[in-house]
Amino acid sequence: MIVFSCDLQEGKGGRTALHYAVERNQAQVMLCLVRECNCALEIETYGGLTPYQVAAEINPELGNKLESMGSIPLHPRMDDSDSSSSDSDDFS
Repeated sequence: MIVFSCDLQEGKGGRTALHYAVERNQAQVMLCLVRECNCALEIETYGGLTPYQVAAEINPELGNKLESMGSIPLHPRMDDSDSSSSDSDDFS
């Protein structure tokens, strides 16, 4: 017997089928995965991005659809290297 799970993550970046549907701007596939296959909305890639966060960057309308289906509208995390460098300025 073959078991299929839309929540399986691929090995390179940790994307699920839902991440791929969002990245390819495939609204109908995304809706099918969530409604028919019960794909999890909050699985993060290895880089820490949920499907909603990917959608927010690519097509905010897809993000709105995911939010209406229960996704938590989180913004992508900021990398520590993006923080202010004011601490290093105090030593000059």
